[in-house]
Amino acid sequence: MKQRQCKCGGTEFTASQKCYHDIRVNGDNTFIKEIEISQADSPYGPYTCTQCGAEYDELSMLAEVEVEVNIRENTCTADTAAEANTVFEPFEVKKAPRKAIHLRWDTLHDLFTRFLIALLGREVEIDIVREEFYFWKVDLHNPITKEEQDNLFRLLQVSDKDRAENDFCEHPIMELSEGLCNKLAAKLLSLDLSLTRADDGGVWFIGEMIQSTLELALPNGMSLKAQAVKDPDYPCIQVTLKQPGCSEDIICFAEFNSSKPIGKEICISAYAHNLDEPVYYASYHDDGTPCGVV
Repeated sequence: MKQRQCKCGGTEFTASQKCYHDIRVNGDNTFIKEIEISQADSPYGPYTCTQCGAEYDELSMLAEVEVEVNIRENTCTADTAAEANTVFEPFEVKKAPRKAIHLRWDTLHDLFTRFLIALLGREVEIDIVREEFYFWKVDLHNPITKEEQDNLFRLLQVSDKDRAENDFCEHPIMELSEGLCNKLAAKLLSLDLSLTRADDGGVWFIGEMIQSTLELALPNGMSLKAQAVKDPDYPCIQVTLKQPGCSEDIICFAEFNSSKPIGKEICISAYAHNLDEPVYYASYHDDGTPCGVV
């Protein structure tokens, strides 16, 4: 991929852009919130290199170079491939590990619905809305309360800007902004998001990976390793046993099984030595009332 490059090697620049926004106002013509960008002109200079601070009037002043980006398709199960959710292995740009994940609209709808049901403790109906350009948002069939919105803000640790974008004053809260949706997706995918792009098939999420492995050395030379497995339908934490001179063996895991009834999705499993199949697998809530469900 060809890009303009600063003398320091940087390929990212700050610039200016004129945008025309569709907004929502009240009966006094007072701004309430932004809906979407209806038109955006081409970016223009001055262009300032984010790496060294050098300033240029036009990018055409810079040399054009070929930037190599190595993307390898991740190993996945037949079921995952059949769901058409494209997952890529981490690739490196300027020594920064990143990951690109494409989730279909129906998968996003299922993930967000289940998350909101678990958070709010009640039934929730939503629509994932594709907007103009590469923007998207979530529309709520039934409004959420201010208290429920504040719980979501605390969980996602949102900025003042995101709070303002989702502040409907005394009006019913009937949607979640793209910024809030991106933070929710980042939490579900364990990504520090740097870029999202909606297309006809779904949404691309691109960002740096959040460390998801923890290893504990044991006194006998063995070690236990806990690892997050980010599968869209069966995300889990698995624990493996590492023995000197032997391969790693899974000894247990806890997962979210999307095929289970709502409120029963958290499942646990345990293995025995030299057995490929688990000796135990059941919903964590099989013998009790699941959290958030009455």
